[in-house]
Amino acid sequence: MINKRKVRLMARTAMYLKHEGTEDIPKSKYYRKDYVSLHMWLTAIAVTIAYFLLLILIACCNFENLINRLTTMNYTVLLVVIILGYIAMMLIFMFIAYFVYSYRYTESESGIRVYQNRLARIYKLNKEDMKKIK
Repeated sequence: MINKRKVRLMARTAMYLKHEGTEDIPKSKYYRKDYVSLHMWLTAIAVTIAYFLLLILIACCNFENLINRLTTMNYTVLLVVIILGYIAMMLIFMFIAYFVYSYRYTESESGIRVYQNRLARIYKLNKEDMKKIK
């Protein structure tokens, strides 16, 4: 006879695996520190590229002004402003990335724990069914 409890448990497990499991299971292959640091490195690369693109865009928009002030511009101040802007932008985004990816990992960790508990219960129910058959 069909065990309704086992069917419900298997259905919930399959639904988790189909929806949240596709994102959570790859995260479970990493330790928390490794997962967060990998994504922080990716964030740092993305912020660097975005900052240089932003500088190029600002330079293109103010190109005529830059050409007119080319000889009278204080390059030391300009360089300090560019570097400080980069550092500030990097710190802000790294701070945000750390908390976002830590939170995502923690959430997926609890989902994986529930998934593993369900698999253990299914295994136990299968074992009991096998004993009944013998």
